[in-house]
Amino acid sequence: MPANLVEKEKSHAFAIDALQNYYKALKDIAALGVAKQAYLRLKKHSHNSKYQAYCKHLKRDSFVVK
Repeated sequence: MPANLVEKEKSHAFAIDALQNYYKALKDIAALGVAKQAYLRLKKHSHNSKYQAYCKHLKRDSFVVK
């Protein structure tokens, strides 16, 4: 699969952390909402409940790369 079609869950986690810190600094409720949506999407599409871990690679449509 071409590299440009794959995103790392780590980048999602950094974005969520950045949005959380932005919210804390500026009290921008929209940033908190986006952070929550991103977290829920990450959890829904990349969390493996069998191993209690997150998948490393996701396609741009948020489905796990096999």
